[in-house]
Amino acid sequence: MKILFISAFFPYENVSHAGGKTVYYYLNSFAKDDEVTLLTFVTKQDFNKLDHTYPYRLVPAKYGYTVKDKVLRFIMSKATKYWPLQKYCGFYNTYDEFLLKKKLAELAREKYKPDIIILEWTQCVLTRELVHNYFPDSKIVASEHDLSVVGFQRKVEAAEKGFTAKKLEDLKRLELGALAQCDMTFFHSREDLKRAKNMMPQCKDKFSSIVPYYDDYSTVKWKPTTKNIVFFGALNRVENVKSALWFYENVFCKLKDTSWNLVLLGSHPDEKLVFLSQQDERVIVTGFVKDIRPWLQNCACMIAPLVMGAGIKVKVLEALSAGVPLLTNEIGMEGINAENEKEYFHCQTAEDYIRVLDAFFDSADKLTTMSIAEKKFVKSNFDKEISYERYRDSLLHIAGKK
Repeated sequence: MKILFISAFFPYENVSHAGGKTVYYYLNSFAKDDEVTLLTFVTKQDFNKLDHTYPYRLVPAKYGYTVKDKVLRFIMSKATKYWPLQKYCGFYNTYDEFLLKKKLAELAREKYKPDIIILEWTQCVLTRELVHNYFPDSKIVASEHDLSVVGFQRKVEAAEKGFTAKKLEDLKRLELGALAQCDMTFFHSREDLKRAKNMMPQCKDKFSSIVPYYDDYSTVKWKPTTKNIVFFGALNRVENVKSALWFYENVFCKLKDTSWNLVLLGSHPDEKLVFLSQQDERVIVTGFVKDIRPWLQNCACMIAPLVMGAGIKVKVLEALSAGVPLLTNEIGMEGINAENEKEYFHCQTAEDYIRVLDAFFDSADKLTTMSIAEKKFVKSNFDKEISYERYRDSLLHIAGKK
């Protein structure tokens, strides 16, 4: 089977973002069994991180390599953002479309004919019609990391600058329209799968899901030797910064026991978080940590008090796989059907977090039982190898190879 991956972002080993890790995992899994080509957008900085023994054919759409290139992309990106007649609702800029067309034309001229084309991320899903024009005989599959209309709607409801009801309707029309035209869509979240089936019942037979990649920490033996509350993720991302600050102000500062520590674990910490650690010695900002397992093993618990975001949260799966008691809310558990008080503590309000933490050590047996249940839950519901086998089997059927 010939598979063409078209990815909005460059997947490489040790890529920092969760979506890139998922693409990297499935890309390399397919490359063991099939003839795989990757067409991806790549900067010079990212390209230098590539292990050049990769088992697939790479077709890089390069940008940011020259000053002229950087200036041109910047100008065209701004034009895309503010041009009222933009085709992709700001998700895809004119310069990237130009690069994509160039690479698709190169592949078409050499008579390359993939059986399956996988469009990674909404950015690429929106180009479905363009891709189909170059490869009309190929089956086109959408790989939806997040159902973007969901996150966009939350930003509209929060009245975030630049996010309007008109743009939401435009995105809904574009995204759902593209998914309807794809031969199959694989959502990375079962909650997004459920939403899509409700939004588009006529397409439900073409919708499925896969398990997103997560680092499996099942070898961690949780044994709390500290009173550390751990929050981890890329600490320069706005959703993580807002969530950490919310927790500090509304929960951490109001706990009865002042011997707790708040550990903010992740790369590129925002200056607001660094300043916080300078003002309060109980707040520890680690910066990049190569191996987080010691932190997970010795902490008291992990939190994911997310105030925004959509789609499945890989950090939550990783905490559950480690058997670390987890406190999170509806956004954190989106697409993860774990049971409150059995596999995690559901905390929707600041008062919920305070209540759980103030009584946290009252029942050691309950925490140990929860730790065991978490690991069993992840193993039973989020097996990546089984997910890949089902994913490939579906593609073989779509391509008429089985």
